[in-house]
Amino acid sequence: LRTAKENNVDLILMDSRGRGILKEILLGSVSEGVVRKAEIPVMVVRHKAKVERLFERILYAHDLSEYAGRVMKYVKYVAEKLGSEILLVHVIEKGEALEKDKLEAVEAELKDFNVKTIIGHGSPHKEILKIAKDEKATSIFIGSRGAGSITELLLGSTADAIIRYSKIPVFVSRV
Repeated sequence: LRTAKENNVDLILMDSRGRGILKEILLGSVSEGVVRKAEIPVMVVRHKAKVERLFERILYAHDLSEYAGRVMKYVKYVAEKLGSEILLVHVIEKGEALEKDKLEAVEAELKDFNVKTIIGHGSPHKEILKIAKDEKATSIFIGSRGAGSITELLLGSTADAIIRYSKIPVFVSRV
């Protein structure tokens, strides 16, 4: 992180090798730690992952929060430059209702792009990963609050779980 700051880089690209389930559960992964502390976007690529056509089908995970909205500029930039399809994914957790007005506002901001909106139901990280697999997404873009709450520090965030279990590259931004 210090090197990135000193060299004024725009993106940290990391390999995620995994170091075993027990060590990862007890210590967390290096990539998760970097994502939590980075002030710039981080893209985590699973070791030995296929990365051809990396941005062909971007899964843009959006919880309708300002944090997810901040990732949109990156999604739009990549989609515009490379002609990517955007899979706009929103997951409704148990006991929640769809905030249709907010979702429609996000869709309106993406009106000039090739977008498919998908609504999942259940655990956000599980649904996002399932949809990524089912829809053959080539990368996942997600926002993160960073190390903000005690719950997030103890249990991990949706972004942490996606980084840990995704088989495709994950772009995470806190900005």
